[in-house]
Amino acid sequence: MDADALQRSWDRVTAYGEQVPLYFYSHLFVAHPEVRSMFPLAMSDQRDKLVSALGRIVSHADRIDEDLDFMRHLGRDHRKYAVVAEHYNAVGASLCATLKHFLGEEWDAELAAEWTAAYQVIARVMVEAADLSSDATPNWWDAEVLSVERRTMDLTLLTVRPQRAYHYLPGQSVSMEIPQRPRQWRYFSPANAPAPTARSISTSSRSTAAR
Repeated sequence: MDADALQRSWDRVTAYGEQVPLYFYSHLFVAHPEVRSMFPLAMSDQRDKLVSALGRIVSHADRIDEDLDFMRHLGRDHRKYAVVAEHYNAVGASLCATLKHFLGEEWDAELAAEWTAAYQVIARVMVEAADLSSDATPNWWDAEVLSVERRTMDLTLLTVRPQRAYHYLPGQSVSMEIPQRPRQWRYFSPANAPAPTARSISTSSRSTAAR
């Protein structure tokens, strides 16, 4: 991969700011309306995540091994959105369409080949990581909220009971979604290991109280 070409072109594209993710998701949802339901209604946070993730990976294109763990995490994490291998082709096509739109005449066959090759590496790593993790864990854990305790203005303590065993690791974070806010995943920090009898977990988040 030509890391310099990727970085230069990405820098030019990101100069257009919020127009970039807006165009990307508009293209994706028009070309593949079936994937719209996989995303939250409010897309502002999602747009930021796209630009941030791509920027990180492209900036390390000449030393892609440094981001393998990051890409594997993304692949595993996207399982909760019900992402499957076929979706990566749609995303890749919309990414290239977005780059072509903002780069104009700079987008030629050579640059298109560089971006296609780079994206294929990213997609392959993410798909392989998702496939490997699917053998050991579900896409998500259904759980019952046992209690919600507002400790301070910016600290909420939840106690939840997963319907199946949840593997706890000290220091980990847990993303949660509630029916009232579909596809809006927020990260919480487990305050303790699951109770051996009730299998309940207390988690905390320093932000607005969960509802």
